[in-house]
Amino acid sequence: MLGSVMGIFSRELAANMSVVEQVCLRSIFAAVLVLVVCSRWIHLDRLARAPRRELALVLARGMSTFVIAVTLGTTAFVNGHYGAVAIVMATPMAALLSVVLLREPARARELLWVALAFSGAALTIYAGVAGGETAAPRPHPQLALGAALLGSLFMAFGIVGQRKQSGYFNAHETAFVMLSVAAVVMTVVSGAFIAWRGSWPAITGYDVWLSVVAALANIAWVFAANYGLARVRGLVANNVLALQPLFATLVGVLVYGELISPLQAVGGALIIAAIVLIARERAGAAPAAATRA
Repeated sequence: MLGSVMGIFSRELAANMSVVEQVCLRSIFAAVLVLVVCSRWIHLDRLARAPRRELALVLARGMSTFVIAVTLGTTAFVNGHYGAVAIVMATPMAALLSVVLLREPARARELLWVALAFSGAALTIYAGVAGGETAAPRPHPQLALGAALLGSLFMAFGIVGQRKQSGYFNAHETAFVMLSVAAVVMTVVSGAFIAWRGSWPAITGYDVWLSVVAALANIAWVFAANYGLARVRGLVANNVLALQPLFATLVGVLVYGELISPLQAVGGALIIAAIVLIARERAGAAPAAATRA
């Protein structure tokens, strides 16, 4: 649900800030808020003594999620049609990375349903490239769909990577490190962009307030991902995340008046079908496993 509304913040902040500047501001606020609110659970001395492999993994997840994926996702929402971007971002990258990186076992039918969801995303991309949207034109719709697809890959790595962590960091410390690395990196990138452009962004009080709200949404997302998605298999997590297009399409229609094309509707329907089918597959597998035990 949270991922479905993040595009609203992206579009609003784009009025006065570039993509890298708004991602930078949101990351800084998020890191500071986590440190202040969750200070009793964040032990900075433990962070300094963290095993190299564990620290490297959390830093990589922060870079992948809040630097690369969020930047690409923000680019997509600013330049593309809201519902189409959200559908493409639901591409089953988490399922694929779970099988490839974690060597998670997958039933043939589960892979079939994942492929079905992937087909729905592919159909949506085709509709966008072919110019089949019924909504008002956006600045760079093809760029947006490409950024959304690539962003989904890096977001999936950030999610799947949680399964490789040892548990040395608690959820609060993990969130703080991930958001802090994003704040540092994006500050450097934004500084370079401002120096190249030769002018500062015209940030208003509304922009600051909205950035704080967006930061809170980022915090809620990372806590939910670190806690909930780490406790389910990647194939299931992927199809849970695929619910995002349903809510995002409603946002596109109700907030921006962006109607999806017939091909995009079919693509979304394929993803919904995949969600239902994989849920039934997992429900049927649970009693069988209990019987064998």
